[in-house]
Amino acid sequence: MAAPELSVRADIEARLAAGARLTAEDGVALLGGDDLSWLGGLAHARRTATAGAVTSFLPVTDPAATPHVLTWQYASGQPAADRVAELLALRDEPARVFAPVRAAAGPDGHQVSPAEILKLFAVCRLLFDQTVTIGCDLASHPESTAQLLLDFGVADLLVPADGFDPQHVAELIWDANGTPVHRAPDFTTVHDYGPATPPAARRAQPQSVFT
Repeated sequence: MAAPELSVRADIEARLAAGARLTAEDGVALLGGDDLSWLGGLAHARRTATAGAVTSFLPVTDPAATPHVLTWQYASGQPAADRVAELLALRDEPARVFAPVRAAAGPDGHQVSPAEILKLFAVCRLLFDQTVTIGCDLASHPESTAQLLLDFGVADLLVPADGFDPQHVAELIWDANGTPVHRAPDFTTVHDYGPATPPAARRAQPQSVFT
Protein backbone atom coordinates (compact mmCIF):
# COMPACT_ATOMS: atom_id res chain seq x y z
CA MET A 1 0.00 0.00 0.00
CA ALA A 2 1.20 3.51 -0.75
CA ALA A 3 2.07 6.02 1.94
CA PRO A 4 -0.78 8.13 3.36
CA GLU A 5 -1.75 11.02 1.09
CA LEU A 6 -0.10 14.35 1.77
CA SER A 7 -3.32 15.77 3.21
CA VAL A 8 -3.61 12.83 5.59
CA ARG A 9 0.04 13.21 6.58
CA ALA A 10 -0.42 16.91 7.27
CA ASP A 11 -3.50 16.20 9.38
CA ILE A 12 -1.67 13.56 11.43
CA GLU A 13 1.33 15.84 11.93
CA ALA A 14 -0.91 18.72 13.01
CA ARG A 15 -2.82 16.63 15.52
CA LEU A 16 0.37 15.20 17.00
CA ALA A 17 1.81 18.70 17.30
CA ALA A 18 -1.35 19.79 19.12
CA GLY A 19 -1.07 16.87 21.56
CA ALA A 20 -4.13 15.05 20.23
CA ARG A 21 -4.34 11.27 20.20
CA LEU A 22 -4.33 9.39 16.91
CA THR A 23 -7.30 7.19 16.04
CA ALA A 24 -7.61 3.57 14.97
CA GLU A 25 -8.06 4.79 11.40
CA ASP A 26 -4.79 6.71 11.65
CA GLY A 27 -2.96 3.68 12.98
CA VAL A 28 -4.19 1.42 10.19
CA ALA A 29 -3.20 4.02 7.58
CA LEU A 30 0.28 4.35 9.07
CA LEU A 31 0.83 0.59 9.22
CA GLY A 32 -0.33 0.30 5.64
CA GLY A 33 2.04 2.95 4.33
CA ASP A 34 5.46 2.32 2.86
CA ASP A 35 7.33 5.56 3.55
CA LEU A 36 9.57 4.45 6.39
CA SER A 37 11.62 7.63 6.25
CA TRP A 38 8.66 9.90 6.95
CA LEU A 39 7.17 7.57 9.55
CA GLY A 40 10.49 7.09 11.33
CA GLY A 41 11.13 10.82 11.37
CA LEU A 42 7.73 11.47 12.89
CA ALA A 43 8.24 8.84 15.60
CA HIS A 44 11.81 9.95 16.33
CA ALA A 45 10.72 13.57 16.75
CA ARG A 46 8.07 12.46 19.23
CA ARG A 47 10.62 10.34 21.11
CA THR A 48 13.24 13.09 21.32
CA ALA A 49 10.65 15.64 22.45
CA THR A 50 10.52 13.86 25.81
CA ALA A 51 13.64 11.66 26.07
CA GLY A 52 16.10 13.62 23.97
CA ALA A 53 19.04 11.47 22.89
CA VAL A 54 18.96 9.43 26.12
CA THR A 55 18.41 5.69 25.75
CA SER A 56 17.90 3.82 29.01
CA PHE A 57 18.81 0.17 29.30
CA LEU A 58 18.17 -2.28 32.10
CA PRO A 59 18.68 -5.97 32.72
CA VAL A 60 15.46 -7.99 32.90
CA THR A 61 14.67 -11.64 33.49
CA ASP A 62 11.15 -11.39 32.10
CA PRO A 63 9.91 -8.15 30.53
CA ALA A 64 6.30 -9.01 31.37
CA ALA A 65 7.18 -9.36 35.05
CA THR A 66 9.23 -6.14 35.20
CA PRO A 67 7.60 -3.35 37.25
CA HIS A 68 6.32 -0.38 35.22
CA VAL A 69 6.72 -2.30 31.94
CA LEU A 70 3.70 -3.21 29.83
CA THR A 71 4.32 -5.85 27.16
CA TRP A 72 2.40 -6.89 24.06
CA GLN A 73 3.19 -9.84 21.82
CA TYR A 74 2.91 -9.51 18.07
CA ALA A 75 3.30 -12.12 15.36
CA SER A 76 3.64 -12.44 11.62
CA GLY A 77 0.48 -12.24 9.54
CA GLN A 78 -1.66 -10.17 11.89
CA PRO A 79 -4.01 -7.76 10.05
CA ALA A 80 -3.17 -4.10 10.66
CA ALA A 81 -6.65 -3.39 12.04
CA ASP A 82 -6.27 -6.16 14.64
CA ARG A 83 -2.85 -4.89 15.71
CA VAL A 84 -4.12 -1.34 16.09
CA ALA A 85 -7.18 -2.48 18.05
CA GLU A 86 -4.96 -4.40 20.47
CA LEU A 87 -2.62 -1.43 20.87
CA LEU A 88 -5.44 1.02 21.56
CA ALA A 89 -6.92 -1.37 24.12
CA LEU A 90 -3.61 -1.08 26.03
CA ARG A 91 -3.08 2.65 25.59
CA ASP A 92 -4.63 3.64 28.92
CA GLU A 93 -2.99 0.88 30.96
CA PRO A 94 -0.66 2.31 33.63
CA ALA A 95 2.95 1.88 32.54
CA ARG A 96 6.24 3.67 32.24
CA VAL A 97 7.48 1.62 29.28
CA PHE A 98 5.50 -0.14 26.56
CA ALA A 99 7.51 -3.01 25.08
CA PRO A 100 6.30 -5.01 22.07
CA VAL A 101 7.60 -8.59 22.13
CA ARG A 102 8.07 -10.45 18.86
CA ALA A 103 6.57 -13.94 18.85
CA ALA A 104 8.71 -16.87 17.79
CA ALA A 105 8.39 -18.11 14.23
CA GLY A 106 5.29 -20.18 13.56
CA PRO A 107 5.11 -23.65 11.98
CA ASP A 108 5.63 -22.05 8.56
CA GLY A 109 8.87 -20.47 9.76
CA HIS A 110 7.69 -16.94 9.07
CA GLN A 111 8.62 -14.06 11.37
CA VAL A 112 7.88 -10.37 11.21
CA SER A 113 10.37 -8.72 8.84
CA PRO A 114 12.78 -5.99 10.03
CA ALA A 115 10.99 -3.35 7.92
CA GLU A 116 7.66 -4.35 9.42
CA ILE A 117 9.18 -4.17 12.91
CA LEU A 118 10.43 -0.62 12.32
CA LYS A 119 7.02 0.43 11.08
CA LEU A 120 5.21 -1.20 13.99
CA PHE A 121 7.40 0.38 16.67
CA ALA A 122 7.08 3.80 15.05
CA VAL A 123 3.29 3.47 15.05
CA CYS A 124 3.38 2.43 18.72
CA ARG A 125 5.32 5.61 19.51
CA LEU A 126 2.72 7.70 17.67
CA LEU A 127 -0.32 5.97 19.19
CA PHE A 128 0.82 6.01 22.82
CA ASP A 129 0.94 9.09 25.01
CA GLN A 130 4.33 10.71 25.53
CA THR A 131 4.26 9.89 29.24
CA VAL A 132 5.00 6.31 28.15
CA THR A 133 8.27 5.46 26.44
CA ILE A 134 8.64 2.65 23.92
CA GLY A 135 11.00 -0.17 24.82
CA CYS A 136 12.67 -2.89 22.76
CA ASP A 137 13.04 -6.38 24.21
CA LEU A 138 16.44 -7.71 23.15
CA ALA A 139 15.41 -11.28 23.92
CA SER A 140 13.08 -11.24 20.91
CA HIS A 141 14.75 -8.64 18.67
CA PRO A 142 18.32 -8.76 17.28
CA GLU A 143 20.72 -6.01 18.28
CA SER A 144 21.00 -4.75 14.71
CA THR A 145 17.25 -4.14 14.62
CA ALA A 146 17.28 -2.61 18.09
CA GLN A 147 19.87 -0.06 16.94
CA LEU A 148 17.65 0.98 14.05
CA LEU A 149 14.64 1.18 16.34
CA LEU A 150 16.37 3.95 18.31
CA ASP A 151 15.55 6.12 15.28
CA PHE A 152 11.97 4.83 15.14
CA GLY A 153 10.67 5.85 18.54
CA VAL A 154 12.41 3.47 20.97
CA ALA A 155 13.95 5.05 24.09
CA ASP A 156 14.52 1.98 26.29
CA LEU A 157 16.30 -1.34 25.79
CA LEU A 158 15.27 -4.32 27.92
CA VAL A 159 18.34 -6.55 27.99
CA PRO A 160 18.32 -10.20 29.10
CA ALA A 161 19.87 -10.38 32.58
CA ASP A 162 21.71 -13.59 31.71
CA GLY A 163 25.13 -12.52 30.45
CA PHE A 164 24.28 -8.82 30.82
CA ASP A 165 27.23 -6.64 29.72
CA PRO A 166 26.47 -2.96 30.35
CA GLN A 167 29.55 -1.70 28.49
CA HIS A 168 28.53 -3.61 25.37
CA VAL A 169 25.02 -2.17 25.50
CA ALA A 170 26.38 1.34 26.05
CA GLU A 171 28.56 1.00 22.96
CA LEU A 172 25.59 -0.29 20.98
CA ILE A 173 23.70 2.89 21.91
CA TRP A 174 26.69 5.14 21.23
CA ASP A 175 27.00 3.62 17.76
CA ALA A 176 23.41 4.74 17.15
CA ASN A 177 24.31 8.29 18.28
CA GLY A 178 22.45 7.92 21.56
CA THR A 179 23.34 8.68 25.16
CA PRO A 180 23.24 5.45 27.21
CA VAL A 181 21.94 5.41 30.77
CA HIS A 182 22.12 2.15 32.72
CA ARG A 183 19.12 1.76 35.01
CA ALA A 184 18.24 -0.74 37.72
CA PRO A 185 15.05 -2.81 37.39
CA ASP A 186 13.26 -0.13 39.45
CA PHE A 187 14.46 2.48 36.89
CA THR A 188 16.82 4.26 39.26
CA THR A 189 20.01 5.38 37.52
CA VAL A 190 23.03 3.09 37.92
CA HIS A 191 25.34 4.94 35.55
CA ASP A 192 24.96 7.73 33.02
CA TYR A 193 27.57 7.12 30.31
CA GLY A 194 27.10 10.48 28.64
CA PRO A 195 27.17 11.11 24.90
CA ALA A 196 29.59 9.32 22.63
CA THR A 197 32.99 10.91 22.04
CA PRO A 198 32.86 12.62 18.61
CA PRO A 199 35.07 10.95 15.97
CA ALA A 200 37.27 14.06 15.72
CA ALA A 201 37.92 13.97 19.46
CA ARG A 202 38.71 10.25 19.32
CA ARG A 203 41.24 10.87 16.56
CA ALA A 204 42.88 13.59 18.66
CA GLN A 205 43.46 11.19 21.55
CA PRO A 206 46.80 9.29 21.66
CA GLN A 207 46.33 5.79 20.30
CA SER A 208 48.50 2.78 21.10
CA VAL A 209 49.23 0.74 17.99
CA PHE A 210 51.55 -1.73 19.70
CA THR A 211 49.01 -3.62 21.80
